[in-house]
Amino acid sequence: MFRFKILLILLLVSASDNSWDLKKNKDNILVYSRKIETSDFKEIKSTTTVKSSLSSIIKVLTDVDNYTSWVYKCIAAKKVKHISDSEICAYQLFDVPWPCDDRDVVSKLKIVQDKKTKVVTTTSVLADHLVPEKPGIVRVKNFHTRYVLTPKGNGIVEIDYELGTEPGGDVPAWLVNLVAVNAPFNTQQMMNALLQTPSVKSAKFSFIDEP
Repeated sequence: MFRFKILLILLLVSASDNSWDLKKNKDNILVYSRKIETSDFKEIKSTTTVKSSLSSIIKVLTDVDNYTSWVYKCIAAKKVKHISDSEICAYQLFDVPWPCDDRDVVSKLKIVQDKKTKVVTTTSVLADHLVPEKPGIVRVKNFHTRYVLTPKGNGIVEIDYELGTEPGGDVPAWLVNLVAVNAPFNTQQMMNALLQTPSVKSAKFSFIDEP
C-alpha cells in the first residue's frame, strides 16, 4: 500500500509538471505553455472563440500566399505541393532579429473533419525534402502544429491551436521560451480580424460540412 501511494504521488507530480500554464489572457485569446520531456523548448497552445464558419477558417489556413498578412514574423510563404483540396505542402520564411539568422520551414498540412460532430482538425508536420536548404537561412528540423475547430452553435467556433518546435541554430531555449507567447497571440489576433473580411467570410469548401 505504501509503495502504491508513492507511485500515485509521483504520477500526480509528473502530470502537474506537464500541464498547461496560462501565460496571457487578452482580447478573448488565451495563450498557454508547458514543458515537455523531450526538449528544452516549451510547447505553446492558444484558445479563442470567433464568429465564423468552418470554411472561412480553412480558407485562411490554406491560402498559403497570404500567410505573410497574419502569421507572426512570416515574411515569405508559398504552396509547394497540392496533394488534394484537404492536403497541401507549404514553405514559410520567418524573420528573426539580428544577430540570429532567419528561419524557414517546409510542412505538410492535412485537414480532416468528424462528420458527426463537425469538428475539424488540421495537422502540420515537416516535409523538409520538398525544398532545398538556402545559404544564410536555418532550416527548422523539429516542427508540428494542430488546429482543432469546434462548432459551438449560433455561428461560433472555438479555435484551439498547439505548436511544438525547435528553431535550430544557436538560439538559446530560455530566450525562445521567454518570447514564445507573442507569436500565437499576435497570429490569432490577425486571423480573427481576417475572418471578418468579405472574401474570407464567403468561402465554401465541398469537403467541409457546416453545422
